[in-house]
Amino acid sequence: MKDKLFKYYKDYASNYALIYVHMNRYHKFFYSYLIITILILISVIPAYFLLQNWISYVIMWGIIIVCLGFVILFSKMFDIKSMKILKKQYSISSTPKTWNDYTLEIRIHIITEYLIEHGLYERWKMEKLIADLYKDEEKAKIPPLVAPSIILAISIPNVTQLLLHIYSYFNLEANMPYLVQNSDSAKLTLNVSIFFAVLVVSLILVTSISVVNHIQASIRKAIFDKHGHKRNGLIETLEDILYQIQDGKIK
Repeated sequence: MKDKLFKYYKDYASNYALIYVHMNRYHKFFYSYLIITILILISVIPAYFLLQNWISYVIMWGIIIVCLGFVILFSKMFDIKSMKILKKQYSISSTPKTWNDYTLEIRIHIITEYLIEHGLYERWKMEKLIADLYKDEEKAKIPPLVAPSIILAISIPNVTQLLLHIYSYFNLEANMPYLVQNSDSAKLTLNVSIFFAVLVVSLILVTSISVVNHIQASIRKAIFDKHGHKRNGLIETLEDILYQIQDGKIK
């Protein structure tokens, strides 16, 4: 029954069935551009540390700004097209910011009718469907190519050695930065400064790695689990129906 419901959702209640099918070319173009932009931004991160002159930095940031600018532009166009399709196909007036809310209401209505017609409109049955869909979601998850724990195990000893060299190098009188040479406690000031600099860089790297891992997981899921977004949409719809039953909005 879960598989039949999922097939029905894909064919009649998903965002693709309700909206995207009516702008199929632009939908494919938009998501292809997003993937290309993500790949460009990922390639720029290591390039940032390799560039040697300000012209290269200007070019790099120019590419980033242009890519992100087009993402914003194409996103606004995507929302406007979706809003117009909602008006044309379903006679529902919305705005570029609210079209998705109205689409969710349509999905809830369609799936609610299906549940009633097939004897599934009971709390325990919907909870069982949601649990089964979550199990499918877990099965479809693709493990990372390299576990984060392995990366940490490899990196920490090397980073520790590097930090020891940094502290030893700058604590020599000849290598001490000019800004702290004349202070009363030069070495203390220097070591505290190095500590906070390393802390900031570490936070930036951890955040960057986290973002890249999230993006990588999204790309891999889009490529290898083509039903993932639709499955999440069905789970969200069933959970919203349950909430509305609990609030007494649906009887």
